[in-house]
Amino acid sequence: MISKYGIPHRHGPAMEITTMVGCPLMCTFCPQKPLIKAYGKDSSKFLSIENFETALDKIPKNARIDFSGMSEPWANPDCTDMLEMTLKKGFKTAVYTTLYQMTEEDIDRVEDLILKYQDQVDPVVLHLPDEHNNMRGWKYSETWERAFKTLYGINKKIPGKVGAMTMDMNNRVFHPTFVTFQKQEKRKNKTLGLELTIEQEFWMYLMLRRRGINLPNRSKER
Repeated sequence: MISKYGIPHRHGPAMEITTMVGCPLMCTFCPQKPLIKAYGKDSSKFLSIENFETALDKIPKNARIDFSGMSEPWANPDCTDMLEMTLKKGFKTAVYTTLYQMTEEDIDRVEDLILKYQDQVDPVVLHLPDEHNNMRGWKYSETWERAFKTLYGINKKIPGKVGAMTMDMNNRVFHPTFVTFQKQEKRKNKTLGLELTIEQEFWMYLMLRRRGINLPNRSKER
């Protein structure tokens, strides 16, 4: 559940952490079935906090720990404890998350950890649902919305700290350096019949999805 290959980045080597086998989001581009088959039915579903600490103690301190891997990190209920342990041990840390299955307690703890260890945590990237439904297992919840607003809201305290993106075919990225209602140009959305910025469009589609309204694929419009 921990990649044996060091992933290079601008700070040096990195270790990518997969916190569980079998991600509930089942993203279209992610090979979940081969992964589950490789580990077999007898393997433990979740990476335990004990095994994580054992592995962490064997990793060089110049390596960055990446919470990303082949599953949503917070699909494992111990992920926040793992994040805290990693930061307390002095590792540089990256967080890539869809926020899926974060609890109310997780939201507050993760926010506090990012603020407290802001010099160690970089980057923090939120993966958002997209119009092509690449996150097939994603479901809206009020807790998810609070998680997004809370963690993305860290940018108000530390500008540019938290980025956000989708993985649709258009590579549409939501990032605090350019996603604002004031600076972003509007474009015609033929499906909705409105002039919207990308961020306005995203929240419009999210509002419709939470009400059970699924709009057709619009990739041919662009």
